[in-house]
Amino acid sequence: MAKTEMKRLLGTHSLVAVLVGIALTFLPHSLAGPQKPAVSREDAYRANNLGVALLEQFKYKDGADSFRKALQLDPKLALARINLSIALFNVPDLPGAQREAQAAIALAPNAPQPHYILGLIAKSQARIDDAIAPFGGAQDEVFVGHGAANSAEFYNGFRNVQQD
Repeated sequence: MAKTEMKRLLGTHSLVAVLVGIALTFLPHSLAGPQKPAVSREDAYRANNLGVALLEQFKYKDGADSFRKALQLDPKLALARINLSIALFNVPDLPGAQREAQAAIALAPNAPQPHYILGLIAKSQARIDDAIAPFGGAQDEVFVGHGAANSAEFYNGFRNVQQD
């Protein structure tokens, strides 16, 4: 009878040990509450898209905040950096817009928007000659529709009109 009793106790203890092991494996997670999903690049794009929607409603500061959130989620998201420069230009926060446009050029040197923003900033500060160089970096197709052969010709024409 002692052997039977011993087997029963060992079986019970083994079962308890397995159950405790399982509980310890899952218990810390359940005590911490629901797990927050990992932030994805898609979350950054969502924040960027929200910012675009806010810009379309002329809510430039709110849009800028949304672009900043997108950049916190994905600092290399060039689209959000470009959009942040556009939003800050419209706030207006010209130093911030200039800083973000230059950072956007570092991420996406062929994107026309940050060059355009730098040109607009220079123009708004009456630095017409300084405005030509950033426009030279913008894609020429943007300006062909305005009757210019390229962006530099477009802005040179603008400078001539300003001086007349």
